[in-house]
Amino acid sequence: VFHNGGIWPVWMGLFCLALAKNGLQKEAEVIIAGFTETIAENPDWDFQEYINAQTLKVGGKTQMGYTASGVVFMYLALQKKLLSFF
Repeated sequence: VFHNGGIWPVWMGLFCLALAKNGLQKEAEVIIAGFTETIAENPDWDFQEYINAQTLKVGGKTQMGYTASGVVFMYLALQKKLLSFF
């Protein structure tokens, strides 16, 4: 079993969609704001697999499609779109 304890944007995006779907828009916005701040502080951001939960540094492979999908999911949660899938 592998798990690095990291923060995975793909799961964050899905989580934010679920929060928005269940009327917890403000909570989703707080998570997305924190994510946005974290990647802004990482000049090496290139859609890496995960963010280290201890140091908030990006890690893993770059240009990951599923990471990009997580970012799109977060955007859709802010726009209150795609919520009918949950």
